[in-house]
Amino acid sequence: MEEGEKVLRRRKGSVYGSVGGLECQASGSGCGLNDADEVERRRLTSERWEERRAVIRALAGVTIFLMAGAAFYHVWEGWSWVSSAYFCVVVATTVGYGDLTPSTPVSKLFTVVYVVVAVMIILAALASLFEQVMDSQERLLVNRLLNPEGCVDDLAGCQSMTASEKMEVLTSFGTFFIIGLVGSCILGHLEHLSWLDSIYFTVVTASTVGFGDMEPNSESTRLFASIWILISTISLAHAIGTLSSVRAAVRQRVLAYQTIHTSLSRGDYRALDRDQDGQISQIEYLTGMLVKLGNVDQILIDEILERFHDQDRDRDGEIDMDEAGLALQD
Repeated sequence: MEEGEKVLRRRKGSVYGSVGGLECQASGSGCGLNDADEVERRRLTSERWEERRAVIRALAGVTIFLMAGAAFYHVWEGWSWVSSAYFCVVVATTVGYGDLTPSTPVSKLFTVVYVVVAVMIILAALASLFEQVMDSQERLLVNRLLNPEGCVDDLAGCQSMTASEKMEVLTSFGTFFIIGLVGSCILGHLEHLSWLDSIYFTVVTASTVGFGDMEPNSESTRLFASIWILISTISLAHAIGTLSSVRAAVRQRVLAYQTIHTSLSRGDYRALDRDQDGQISQIEYLTGMLVKLGNVDQILIDEILERFHDQDRDRDGEIDMDEAGLALQD
């Protein structure tokens, strides 16, 4: 098994070296393994910045959406800016206390559209969160295959959360706990609530249940609640998403362990032997296992290999710089 780990690490180095080499050649500079690692590091950094920019754009869009709604209710309902913004936040987060409601036909018609759009935005945010979770699981699976962490020969290690995963879960729920505690203290002080009512109010609000038996009454409370409701609901959703992500990672590791350590049956052997030559090559075994783990689709692999064969014009099993369309530079 140690030899298998060495092979995986060598393959990782060769893949990064090949990709980095092509990029460095395209840029007209020399390339070594360290240069290829630097190219990979820059690529990952670029992806992280793109994710952050996407979050910033989403926050800007939500802010504009809430402010547009607040402007409408400020004009048509005569509410203060604070109360108008507070109402839009309560609607967008589906808390729905019921302390403020539209009274005019125009406001009611606008609210119908506003609620539908708000729900669509929430669903889009959840879909984006799910997509990020799936992307993180894909990266996590590849990292576990290339850098096994206490899960190579130990099923118990696969079934347990790693130290980093435990810290991630504790951090996310700890953050929500602190946000809830701060909200409970401030809302309790502003509304003169008991400690039990304060905790009850914050939990009902953060979970978007919003019974309506308790709601902010003063302008100062509504101003604080407008900000706190957004932060607390997002924090709770992030904590739940993190826990779900870690649980999915554990299940994926167990599946990977069971798949890799289970002896091949005749059916498995025939399925892995794609060219039907009676032998399983390293690339056939690797791609077959990834397909079995559900991380790669066989159709996608076939399309990639077909693209490789199209570029390998001399059919020597390799793509040189000329075939790749890249001119060598001194």
